[in-house]
Amino acid sequence: MKSKCRLADAGRFNRQLPEHLRLKLLFCFISVAVLCTCAIAQENTAESWYKKGIELENNGSYVEAIKAYEQSIELNQSYAPAWSAKGALLFRMGKKDDAELAFEKAIDLYNETLEKNPQDTIAWIDRGVAFTYLDRQEESIESRQKALEIFNQTVEKNSSDPQALSDKAFTLAGMGRYSESIEALDRVIELTSNPTLVMDAWRGKAVAYAEGLSEFNKSLVAWDKALELMPANDTANLSVTWGCKAKTFDMAGRFEEANAAYQKVIELSPGDVNAWIGKGFALKSLGRSAEAEAAFDKAINSSSDSKYWLAWFGKGEALLAQEKYDEAVIAYDEVIELNPTHATTWNEKGTALQALGRQAEAEEVYANAQKLGYSIEPETPHVPPVVVNVTSLGDDDSIELANNESLPREFNNLTMIVDGDENNSIALPNFTMQPGQKIRIHFGQGESNQTDLYLWSKIDLDDAAGNLTLKDSISGIERGYMEYWTPPIQENTTGYWIKKAIELRYRGSFEESAQAYDQALQLDPENATLWIGKALDLSTIGRDNDSIKAYETALQLTEEALKNDPQNAMAWHRKGKILSNLGREDEASSAHETALATSDQILEKDAENSSVLRIKAEALASLGQWDESLQALDKVIEINPSNYDAMGRKSEILVMMGMFNESLQALNQAIELIPANDTLELLVYWSAKSEALQSANRLDEAITALDKVIELDPQNAAAWRIKGFIFKEYPAACCGDGPETVLRKVAYSACND
Repeated sequence: MKSKCRLADAGRFNRQLPEHLRLKLLFCFISVAVLCTCAIAQENTAESWYKKGIELENNGSYVEAIKAYEQSIELNQSYAPAWSAKGALLFRMGKKDDAELAFEKAIDLYNETLEKNPQDTIAWIDRGVAFTYLDRQEESIESRQKALEIFNQTVEKNSSDPQALSDKAFTLAGMGRYSESIEALDRVIELTSNPTLVMDAWRGKAVAYAEGLSEFNKSLVAWDKALELMPANDTANLSVTWGCKAKTFDMAGRFEEANAAYQKVIELSPGDVNAWIGKGFALKSLGRSAEAEAAFDKAINSSSDSKYWLAWFGKGEALLAQEKYDEAVIAYDEVIELNPTHATTWNEKGTALQALGRQAEAEEVYANAQKLGYSIEPETPHVPPVVVNVTSLGDDDSIELANNESLPREFNNLTMIVDGDENNSIALPNFTMQPGQKIRIHFGQGESNQTDLYLWSKIDLDDAAGNLTLKDSISGIERGYMEYWTPPIQENTTGYWIKKAIELRYRGSFEESAQAYDQALQLDPENATLWIGKALDLSTIGRDNDSIKAYETALQLTEEALKNDPQNAMAWHRKGKILSNLGREDEASSAHETALATSDQILEKDAENSSVLRIKAEALASLGQWDESLQALDKVIEINPSNYDAMGRKSEILVMMGMFNESLQALNQAIELIPANDTLELLVYWSAKSEALQSANRLDEAITALDKVIELDPQNAAAWRIKGFIFKEYPAACCGDGPETVLRKVAYSACND
């Protein structure tokens, strides 16, 4: 029986890779099953057992799925999809050596297929995915490029063929060319009314926006569009897409909404192991460790073979956060039995053993973790929060605490002692802090929330100077100490607050950054750029309605500026960016085209106008014309070789084009030009360098760049958090990692017409 299903690229054959571009801190990717609207064949064929394996794998029955793939191979030793599927699942189960053997066999079979039929695009793509697993990236790209060339030939013959455009789009996405992929998918939506193609196009856009470009609001809009197209009785597709939406919330740091979305998946499919695991990690990120433990138990009990190591790992993490060290060790031992090479598990077990006072065992376990590639030095468990700021101004006395670790921490039984006087102390409420989170504790009266705790005490700090001590009220151990003094009066200018906002943003303090923009707006309320900055921060912390209002204010101010000066190229470009962030893409493109035309008119008279050339470069980039944008930026740099800002923008575009070495070269040139005393600019560019290195999968160098960021700003929560997540290698709460995984799964989830 010949299958009409298309299961190519990384949808079925995923690999754990670092997340692309901006948000590398959330490494739990979308739980997506490989779907097919065809009925699963029941006869005893290689294909039917292969499909049975997919079904079992999606249900979390991994051991049974492997048996099904092996039965498929037994019936047909030359059936490459079964070898690839077996390799991918073995890889997820931590059996990398066996996985590599399976992929080597799959590649040999794909080579045989391609010798007979060089036009077999699915074979080219699946061959490329297998090379990705084997870390042979150049061969992977070459193989995908062959498929892309064939799709391009088809599109050239008929540019209105939606299926060919869809194939091209997902191949581009698998190569990291997300903007081009989105452009092709938009064309698919424009050309066809086929509900399956349109639904998959929206899902493909959603994944490209989230995992490729880190534009989470646009991704969520696209997921909703896909959900609107699904019949209410299509449980499989609904479950998959809600899982995707949940993971997008995860990646955006919106864990409450992620938890709710995972719950929706569970309502649709109560036995979905990956949804329970995703829910567990979301709850743990919220500091709700007991609930997270229960969710991981559900995942363990929902799997027919109970062999999914990631559920046990999550349970161990939840137990560790609750200081249930004995139980955590048991959970980590389960992981080690199933996946003995998972270095992070060995390290976490060491942390639990150390907390139990079993130091000799802990050192042995830490050593094993390092042999397996874990590179963080052992830490004392549950380091206290760091006192980062003290405010003693008038009636509002407060301290600010920060969690600079890479995991949520629960802090109990702390007492604050003022100036070493036990009689001038107060017990603090128990609280949980997320990685990078800051909490202000006010001694006076007020309404407590997630970022501010009010003690309603009579403690009064010295307005000039003093010291504070944090002590564990049960053990008597000192947990923190800080001296303070009255800070100098801050400047109150727009420029000061803009600089402050940017500094806070690069520290990962987005709420404080938005507050700094508010201070600037009090001084200059008609400044559209300030409203945009505020909107970006509000969007990042999940306050979407407030973000939209800020964008709309910026849009109104920009339109007023254009009424006064219709030839203002910068205003046209700014209008385009605002409209794009509001999801009004057609209007945004029109504004960018006007910005481009206006810039060209000015440049006809003044070809050396570097400011206008920069606007032109931005407009071209917004329209997806990357090569032309780079040409404009090169002209800017030619006019002013010291323009490191243009070099930085050039680097960003090169990253989006997948040209990481060229991007890093531009960044290095920029960093050399930045004055040594300009800490903020150095902070920005070293952060960008770390992102580019992560995108290139050069993680050791990325860590070095993050260390430079931390050297410049030791309290940079974002850098600590990203560094922690890279070290921790948070496993995916699902079936795969890397943007291409989901793209191929949604691309080939339906049968051909």
